Formats: sequence, C-alpha cells, structure tokens
Amino acid sequence: MGTFTMGLFDEYPLPNGQHFYIDSDGELQATRCSLEVKGTHKHYQTYEDCEIDPNTNLPEKGCRFIPSMKEDENTATASMMFMEFIPGISQFCHSDPDFPDGYHNPEAPNQMNDRCRGAAAWDVMEFHKDFLGNNPIPSDETVDTEPTFKLLQPTTGQIIYLILDRSTSMMLNDRLQRMRHAASRFILSFVETNSSLGIVQYAETANVVHDLVNVTSDKVRENLVKSLPNSTYKATSIGAGVQAALKNLNDSGVAVTKGAQFIILSDGEETWDPPLVQFKDELIAKGISLNAILLGPNADKEIVDMIEDMGGMVYYATDAADSSGLDDAFSALLITNNPSCSEAPVVIETQSHIMEESRIRKRSAQKYEFSVDKSSAGTNLDISYYWSTGDTPVEMEISSPSGEIQPSKEYTNGNFTYRRLTFSNAEAGTWSYTLSNPTNYNQIVKVTIKNDVTLGNKEPITLSGRTNKAKIRYNEEGFEGSKVIPTVYADVSQGEVPVMGANVVATIERDGEKLPTLKLLDNGAGADIAIGDGIYSAYLVDANKDGQYSIRIRANDPFQSATIPVAKQQGGRVGRTGAIPIPNKDASDIEFDLESVGGFSREATLEAFQISGLPSDPNADLYPPSRVTDLSVTAVHSANSSFELSWTAPGDDMDSGTASQYVIRYSSNFTAVRNDFNSQTLVGETDVVFGNLMKPSLAGQKETYIIHLPGVEGDRVYALSLVAVDESKQSGELSNVVSVPFVGVAAGPNVGLIVGLLVLCLVVGAAVGVGVWYFHKRRSTMDKLHLVK
Repeated sequence: MGTFTMGLFDEYPLPNGQHFYIDSDGELQATRCSLEVKGTHKHYQTYEDCEIDPNTNLPEKGCRFIPSMKEDENTATASMMFMEFIPGISQFCHSDPDFPDGYHNPEAPNQMNDRCRGAAAWDVMEFHKDFLGNNPIPSDETVDTEPTFKLLQPTTGQIIYLILDRSTSMMLNDRLQRMRHAASRFILSFVETNSSLGIVQYAETANVVHDLVNVTSDKVRENLVKSLPNSTYKATSIGAGVQAALKNLNDSGVAVTKGAQFIILSDGEETWDPPLVQFKDELIAKGISLNAILLGPNADKEIVDMIEDMGGMVYYATDAADSSGLDDAFSALLITNNPSCSEAPVVIETQSHIMEESRIRKRSAQKYEFSVDKSSAGTNLDISYYWSTGDTPVEMEISSPSGEIQPSKEYTNGNFTYRRLTFSNAEAGTWSYTLSNPTNYNQIVKVTIKNDVTLGNKEPITLSGRTNKAKIRYNEEGFEGSKVIPTVYADVSQGEVPVMGANVVATIERDGEKLPTLKLLDNGAGADIAIGDGIYSAYLVDANKDGQYSIRIRANDPFQSATIPVAKQQGGRVGRTGAIPIPNKDASDIEFDLESVGGFSREATLEAFQISGLPSDPNADLYPPSRVTDLSVTAVHSANSSFELSWTAPGDDMDSGTASQYVIRYSSNFTAVRNDFNSQTLVGETDVVFGNLMKPSLAGQKETYIIHLPGVEGDRVYALSLVAVDESKQSGELSNVVSVPFVGVAAGPNVGLIVGLLVLCLVVGAAVGVGVWYFHKRRSTMDKLHLVK
C-alpha cells in the first residue's frame, strides 16, 4: 500500500546499494529505519565478523546487517518500508523524536531518503489525498481499519458501444472514411469473440445503427462493419449519442452493466442539446466507463474534464493522412480496459506506409521485417491491413522464418477493402511482409500485427506506459511550482519480470505536429527512478508549446541484447518488489543468469495529455537541469583527505543536453546540507583534483571526480550534495546527500604529491581498463541482480 498508493520508497538497501554508512556523529550504522532496529553485522557467505574496507572506511562488500528476530531485543515499531517481517514492526516511520522506536532515520542511504529528501513516511503520506483536508489519519480509536474483501469474477466478454460522429465536419480531411477504416479494423480484428457490441451514430440527433449483439462469428463482424456511418448530417450532439446508447443498453436486457464501455468519437464541439453532462450521473450509477477519441484540432475539449473526472480515458488523433492515431486509439482503449489483462492481444506493431503508384516504381514493392519472440511462439499471429483508395487491392506477401505462406482473407464494404492473414502456432524468429501497389495512384497502407497470447505456453512480453499527469499547467513558478515536469514512462516486462536492455522510444505529436523522437532509459538517473527494473523513463522537454499531446511508445530488441534475470538455483525469476532476505549461516549466494529474450517488438499508445499556460516567448528556458539521484562516494583516501565521487550527468534541460556547471557543497552537519545547502562550504575549482566543475558531461554519461578537502584532521565525517546549473543560471534540485568518512587524517607536506599520484593512477588505470571493460561490465550487471550480494 505504501509503495503503490502513498508514494513511499523502500528503506532497506537495494541489492546494488549501500548497506552501511558513517552517520554525522561518526558512528558506523547499517542502512535501516528506524535506528532502534537491533541486529549484528556478518559476512553473508562465511557468517564471520566483517572486515573494514580501507578504500571506503566501511564494512567489506559482503557484509550484511542481520536483524534480531527476538521480541525482547527489538523494541522498534518501524518501519514497514524496511523489514516488515521483524517482530514488533507495525508502523511507518515518523518525524517525532519523542518516540524513538519509530523515529525516521534521515541519514540512511536508501531510496526513501534519496527520493523524498529525507522525509519520514508519515510526512509524505500526510500530503496524500486520503489525509488532506478533513480526512484524519486513521487510528484504532476513531476508525475501523479491519479490511473487507469482495470476490469478483470477470464476465465473459466486454460490452462495448461505439458512439460515432457523423456531423458535417466529418467530411473534412477524409475524416469519415478514416473513421470507417479504423472502426472496421477494430471490429474485425480486435473485438474479442463473445463480447457484445452496439453502434450508435449521431449528428444533431442520434440513432442506433446496430443493436447490441454478441460477437460470435465473422458474419456478425461483417454485419457490424456494414452498419458504420457512411454519410454526414448537420450539427453535433454528443449527448444525444450517449442517450441513444443508454436506451439501447437498457432495452437489451443485459443484467449487469458495470464495466460496459462507451467509446465516443468526436471531431467538434457540442452544438446541440442534450449536453453530454446531463447523463453523467446515470453513467456513474450503471458503472459504465466513458472514453473518447478526439479527432482533429476542433474536438470538444470540454468533455475531457468530465471523462477524466469519471475515470475514463481520452485519446487524440490528428488529420494527417499517414497517421495511425485513430487505429492506435481504438485498440488501446480495448486493451487497456480489458477486464482480463492476460487475454488482451499483444500489439507487435502498427505502421503506416506511403506507397508510390506503380508507374513510378514497378509495382511499388516494399519489404518490412518484424520479430516474433520466444514468449510469443505457438500463438496465433494476426496480420491485417487496409489501403486508402480504390477497390484494386494492395497485395501483401508474408515470409515466415521457415518460408510458410498463407492466403489472405478479404472483407469488402463499399470502397473500403480490408485484408487479414492469420498464422496459427507462429514460430519465433524474423518475419517479413512485402507490399505491392498495382494501382496508378499513391496509396497509404496501414498494417497492424498482433498476437493472441492466450494460446502461448509462456507469459508474453508486454509493453504499457503512461504520462505523469493528464493535464499540466505552467505558471510563473514553472510547471505548477516546479512540481510536475512532463514525463513519459514505459513498462517492459514478462509477467512480473523486468526486461532489461531494450530499446524504447516514444513518438510524439502535438496538435498534428510531429516532435523529435524521445528515447526512454532504464538507468536510474534523471526521470528514471530505479535502474534495471524494466521501467524506462524520460522527461518530455520538447513540450514547449500549449496543446494536446499524443504519444506512442515502441520497445524492441534490434541487436538481441535484451535480457531477463533468471535464478540459477531455483530456476525462478526475479521480481520487482519485496524486502531482501535474511542470510543465514548455511545459505549460499543466490546467483542469477541473464537470459536473452531473443529479439522482440511491441507498441502501445498512451492516453493523451494537455499542456497550457506556457509563455509565448520561443526563447524561454522552461526546464532546469534534472536532479542527480545517484551521487555516490566510490573511494575515500584518508591519508590525503581526498575522495572520489560518481554520478550520472543531468542535462541543460532536465535529462537532455549538457548542463553548464556543477555546484558542490559540504558540511559536518547532515541536516544543514539538505535544508540550507547554499550556506554550506563550497567545493572550489582548486579543490577538484580530477574533473571540471565548469564542464559537465553530456546528459546520461557517468561523471567521476576526485576532490581534496583542505584542513581535515583526525576522524571527520562530512555530508555532501550537489546541484547542476544551466546556461540561464537555473539550478536543478538538490541531489541525494552522501557522507564522506575520513579516519585518522594527519596533515603533512606531501598531500599534493599523493593527490597527484592518485590522478596518475586513475589515468593509467583507465587505459588498462579498456582491455577488460566487457568482463567488468557484465560482472557489474550480475552483481546488481544478487539478492544478498
């Protein structure tokens, strides 16, 4: 609940994280919360006492904190985000020092402190909507917190109504025909068998063109396609369309309407009564999901607020003839709202191809490749396509990895031709299709390739995504006070197992204008929260104008380098969550292999979002550098009071471009660095032995600095943090805070010489390291997958 609902992060060290640190009082501490959790330090393999690593002044790499499981030894009551299985742990950490058993530990180097700037769990949760305003924090005295459960069983098939615009404006830019194309593909290829589908058309009035019917055969699908609107008429009343669908649903005798889906397609503002809002309460009472596809630049955006308030989804499609936005929106609504996610089809790709007429290029043959991965082997492969003009068919030839060819099946409805090819028991490998245009005019051909994953013997690789907010408003303080930066996330997984090393990109359109392709990363830096968790992220810094933004994400593995972690001993796979196990004397290290997924391709369309209030000045610098979240001390050299720092470079605009400089400050007071950074001691350019504060690296690259602090004597512990600054002097947010422990420092005349030798060793080591780079890279990756290493 804390992680997924309240915005909390783990308070135990991650497998590749820091298990120990020196606190501001100079005491060695295990990474934990609260400090009242008692235990011992042992090597996880030998179960012997731990040695101190002279390079870090911390326990050696294999050392682990073993909590006491005896109730009379552990008085701690928190934290649930640390090790909830310890006897007595029943609360989240708080910030009241009068109750030390649950007092938050703000200095521990864990995700909670790094991401929430040292805040206690309860301090974060108090800002959640459940507790804001008049919602008191639950207590045993005032609220019954005993949970109740409802047993739910999915119904057979979905109930769907297509509510389609046929107003006069649908004649513009061939919208009516494009709607018919996309709706036909949706009906013939995506609507699941045994689902129920009805169709309503509306202009200033509305009528049901096909009653709700159970989709049981190809014949039923063909009849539904034939009923799609084929003419336009006058004004627009979206409310009339919804009213007609509600009446037809009531007349159908369906006993359970909860979960039914109404899909509105509209290209204009409501100009005729009844208004859509009039039916909001009835839709909510019946449990009907209201969703919309808004076509063109003039679609009624007032309905967006109502739909989002009801928990529905909104997609935008442009008037560009070669855009697949309409097709993507229809299929995304079906897949996203499928009551049984395991049965939703997997979209491999949706592509639009512009084909020249045959007189220009001989039969205009064009070949394209796609992959069927190992997780999809044995499923039904479904390839469908349609073309823009004429009854003469664009021809498609399919080549499977073994050369199998299967004839297509053709559906014809007026001047729209659709073809579909199905391969049963699809084999893994590289497939190809060749399109030929025999006509004397250019064609736009739209191809969709998907898998029926229910027939496979493995969990499929899936792709889903989202943006961080449906509506973002910029004001004089930035994006809502610099709290919300447009961000895109993509989740690539096989079941609960993350797919690592995939190539993930987002294509973005703003009111029909195509923006530069955005690459999403799973590197634990910038917009990305955790490295190697299969969630790829990026800030959308090209969102520099007001408008409606549509996003399609694509994940593939062009070089077959994507992997999933597989446990060697048990043959199981690594999940994403759960506290680290407690090692015991007889336990052996749990090793993992990286298993190749064998090449794959997936596509998904995200719900649209809006940005408003941006300044009209095209030269306005909207975005500061992103926050550094992976600052770490990689070595401490007490003999010459120097240390090595490492972090991932942010950009000039969040995680894009190159920042202008770094500002690093330190203090012996940990809290002061976090809460009053600008008043702490500045690391000057003369203190930097290796690196250049005025020349940051390109965003995403690894930074390595060596810093010498003058005047350090004896045992001292410093807290240190940094910010990046862009060319407009905008500072990014404060990085995570790290501690630098010096032990027994003695001042002497040879400090400069020793520091110089450190730099020489670093340069020589870099040259020697090139020869063994691959080995260490793979070893580092494996280390990150050890649950207890």
